[in-house]
Amino acid sequence: MGIISLIICNVVPVRQELLTGFREKHQFEKLQSQLINFDNYPITVSDYEKAAFYHTLCRQNGVQGSTVDLLLCAIALNNQLEIFTLDKDFELYQKHIPIKLYQRRTA
Repeated sequence: MGIISLIICNVVPVRQELLTGFREKHQFEKLQSQLINFDNYPITVSDYEKAAFYHTLCRQNGVQGSTVDLLLCAIALNNQLEIFTLDKDFELYQKHIPIKLYQRRTA
């Protein structure tokens, strides 16, 4: 397992975020038809509880995190996965939560 399992192979909120924002219906349908080939990664009670803890921890340290972002952090940590993101907020979370962000490997 790895980053691809978390981000592309689908945690339900990620599937939603990937499909949100298309202006053209055909773009949405194209990605939707490609994502259907991937299983959803299960979300557990432990993931939700850890996400709530991380939300409090970040807030205590002056970092405002979104519920979905911190849920993804919890799922990644509970499953030893890296997170691939272009969202700079995750770099802030990483200062307080031991998440691993995907770093492009160079040859």
